[in-house]
Amino acid sequence: MTTWSEPAMSVKRRSSAGNDQATKRRKRLNGFVGGALLLLLALAPLPFGAVHAFTWGVFGLGLGLLGIVYSVGLARIGIGPNVSPAELPWATGAFALYCLFLVLQLLPLGAIAPSLTAFWANGMEFSSSTISVAANQTALMLLRHLTYGLLFFLMLQASQNPTRREFVLNAILLIIMGYCLLGIVSLQSGDTVLGLNKTSYMGSATGPFVNRNSYATYLAIGAMIALVKAGRVLVRQASRHSHDGMVPDTITKTLLYATGYLLLVGVIFATNSRMGIVVTMVGSILILVILATRLGSAWRLLLPVAAVLLVATALAVFLFGESVLARLIDDSSSSVTRIDLYQQTWQLIWQRPWLGFGGGAFEQAFAWAAHAPVGPDLRWDRAHNTYLSLWSEMGLIVGSLPVVLFIALAVRLVAALVRQSDDWAFQAIGLSVLVVVGLHSLVDFSLEIQANALLFTAVMAVAVGSTLPAAERRSKAN
Repeated sequence: MTTWSEPAMSVKRRSSAGNDQATKRRKRLNGFVGGALLLLLALAPLPFGAVHAFTWGVFGLGLGLLGIVYSVGLARIGIGPNVSPAELPWATGAFALYCLFLVLQLLPLGAIAPSLTAFWANGMEFSSSTISVAANQTALMLLRHLTYGLLFFLMLQASQNPTRREFVLNAILLIIMGYCLLGIVSLQSGDTVLGLNKTSYMGSATGPFVNRNSYATYLAIGAMIALVKAGRVLVRQASRHSHDGMVPDTITKTLLYATGYLLLVGVIFATNSRMGIVVTMVGSILILVILATRLGSAWRLLLPVAAVLLVATALAVFLFGESVLARLIDDSSSSVTRIDLYQQTWQLIWQRPWLGFGGGAFEQAFAWAAHAPVGPDLRWDRAHNTYLSLWSEMGLIVGSLPVVLFIALAVRLVAALVRQSDDWAFQAIGLSVLVVVGLHSLVDFSLEIQANALLFTAVMAVAVGSTLPAAERRSKAN
């Protein structure tokens, strides 16, 4: 018995040691990937919110190389990724179908798609050899979405470790705060964009973005992170026994995150983005409700947080409320034009309700179909409603996949919050950010700006990663 058991035990020890070594190497690899992704997120807003095709190519290439490095690293270690795409089959399936449909739109199948009949009285028609009426734009959209998918996958791997997950969100918040300060400094010292003279949105904070609404969405994501983190400090204190005293650094951390939230809300008001202000307040109220459920009978601890919200709103209204009010009064004609745009976009959708006009091809399709009162003399490169844009470009079925995915993510996050897991703060951040972005997309195109899309994708990967059943089991190993 002894002669056989000792070698077996020895082999078992060597196998265990080998697994431990492989796990440590994967942990270092995940740390490297997380750092590289944070660098990408820090750089993304600089080239005007990453709105140009060149930046899409650069970021796509960079993430592609990082994905190769990660895959080669795992192969050399001889171990799999932390999270397999099969663990999120609904998300993986929807994303794969969406990308495959973009590929379909690029194939020479234009004959199966109805030609685009102009709304004008001349009855002119337009047809294309591909389903997409702007194949180059559809190819770029495919590149962008592959970039987002790879970012989600890599961030999901890097954020499985709770310590690293916390570090990632803190780093993201610091990055957003940096661009928040840049926005207010740029506004007060010449009202420029990265030192260049503006051509629009004079008197509104835009930071490195061209559009104030996109910048407001970017800042609102940071505000959600800051508010949840401030509230989590209070929840930890409430769960502590009264005889144990105060959790170390409770006041310092609360004030730090509250100050960050105040600053972010103030600059959101400085953007003069009406919907940016609305979604920030809606997201903040949602967070207060979540915190109230976590605090239970200790809900009175929320009073300081509510006071911070009131102070932030009052101060922002005092400093920038006049500009926002002026927009509410003076932009009535703009609202009428926006409604006309929506109506004509809906007409455009029903010319090709199932196949769409091609991902990223809204500008080309709408330019051909626009008529008075919107008129063809104005350039409309966006539908100013991401959902209408998706339906016009991808058709009603495939264009609804992102909406279904948003709803599925929300349900997953709510279910995790109901289970009262230890990672509730990450899930609260994910849910509030989802609400902010989802609501703002009803009247604008913030999520169609790559810097915002990258940030949103990264935050959602962190939030969704915290809901995985095996998250606690993986935590120490990754």
